[in-house]
Amino acid sequence: MAGFVKDTPLYDHSTRILPPTHFSDRKGELTCPSCEDTFDTREITRDHYSRKQVEKMIVFCINKEIGCADEMKMKDLDVHLESCLFQPIECLHKLQGCTAIVIRGQLADHLQTECQYRLTTCEFCSEEFAVVDIKVFIKFQLFVTCFR
Repeated sequence: MAGFVKDTPLYDHSTRILPPTHFSDRKGELTCPSCEDTFDTREITRDHYSRKQVEKMIVFCINKEIGCADEMKMKDLDVHLESCLFQPIECLHKLQGCTAIVIRGQLADHLQTECQYRLTTCEFCSEEFAVVDIKVFIKFQLFVTCFR
């Protein structure tokens, strides 16, 4: 998804000046993410001057609708998204099984209070386990304790 351009349209269909990184390619066709028009790839030409002009345009962050008020040059959008507090990202415990997608600025809260794969301490043995595993472990501990 392209950034919102401040005070100017980003896509100029009359001249076929279109940023190529923001299109899906299907069998020689490009689809505009803004209006969903399709174009034959042979209609699109590389225009370095226009590309530079587009890169200089001031755009809003693509996360504007969910709270980010930052503005930047189009060429700086990707760098901004790497640290944008409103950028949706995967939980750090994805490899352990967490499927949550959270806003970067809310990741710490997710990891401390919501993530089922965060570490917690067993009240019986003081070992650390993932929240998702602790219930099974405690049941096992109580079962073993009862039969000692």
